[in-house]
Amino acid sequence: MKITLHAGTHKTGTTSFQAALRRNAGRLREAGIAVLVTPPQAHAGHPGKFDPAWLRGRADAARKDGMERLVLSHEVISTFSAEELSRLLDALGPGEIRYVAAFRHWVSFLPSRWKQSCRRRDGQSFQRFLARLDAIAPEHHPFDFATVPARARAAGIADLHLLSWEGDGAGPDGLLGPLWRACGLPETGM
Repeated sequence: MKITLHAGTHKTGTTSFQAALRRNAGRLREAGIAVLVTPPQAHAGHPGKFDPAWLRGRADAARKDGMERLVLSHEVISTFSAEELSRLLDALGPGEIRYVAAFRHWVSFLPSRWKQSCRRRDGQSFQRFLARLDAIAPEHHPFDFATVPARARAAGIADLHLLSWEGDGAGPDGLLGPLWRACGLPETGM
């Protein structure tokens, strides 16, 4: 069975993509594709949530049911260290691994992230938001996107599909179509 990890990076249509996976789970299953969308048990960076036995059970059930592909989509995958990714892969068991992540240029990412932060918390000026980001030590920076593919490679993943928000055929729905295709999902009925 092939395994696709969708590492939902910030502000790249992850929520829309995951909603489409949920909406189409039955049709995908009929096509031989099992989906796991944001299960807390996959959070290899959080000892209280990570449950390798649960993950192995889901992956083994998909194999037993004859699924050709398992797609695991979770925002936290893009934040995993190489060691945490390795733990996740060990829990999922054998299979060809594809790693899919999308990125957005800073020019469009930062204003979007600032707007989201203002909705979630007290408003702050864009300049204050940028100053606070600039004060974060590089090794702890939450938006150091260059490390995302580097950590995947360090975990032994060779099949990387890295998409650009600005390119890759993104249309009015953002990256939904390109993400769908990169994850190896059938085109019809998205």
